[in-house]
Amino acid sequence: DMAQALDLAQEARTAGGAVTRNGVTATVNAQGNVVIDFNRPVGAGYVRGQGNAPAPTPATQALVRFDAQGRPYTAYPTLP
Repeated sequence: DMAQALDLAQEARTAGGAVTRNGVTATVNAQGNVVIDFNRPVGAGYVRGQGNAPAPTPATQALVRFDAQGRPYTAYPTLP
């Protein structure tokens, strides 16, 4: 999944817009990073202010960041 996601992110960045493949959409944001929407949970985390026993919040999107040479250097789930 990760190799395909990075390929899709690179394709979206090269195209300068959004690319959809197999129900997964990659979109370039204003900072030049790529947000990938998997339409299914790809991670989970905790949101501040949920009380004493918070439940994990599922993340369906990931952010891919690129270095100065245009290569992806990190990708991580983003919480809503």
